[in-house]
Amino acid sequence: MTDERFSGLRNNFGPLRILLAVAVVFSNSFLLGDGVTDADPMKRFNHHQAITGHVAVERWFLPRDYATATEQGESTAVA
Repeated sequence: MTDERFSGLRNNFGPLRILLAVAVVFSNSFLLGDGVTDADPMKRFNHHQAITGHVAVERWFLPRDYATATEQGESTAVA
């Protein structure tokens, strides 16, 4: 069952996911270049709690989670 809100170009999830994929590549470039992630800007910003790639991967799944929550919210079947 495909929801019309998530089909075609009527949502912004495609550009968001491209931006997040670029963030993962950006974050991995520090690890590949230096062997450590100490220079990652996100790691400096949040006092070494997470790197940009980890945050981007977590955000990658938000559209799926949103679609699941919306679908469950519209369900009126009682088990």
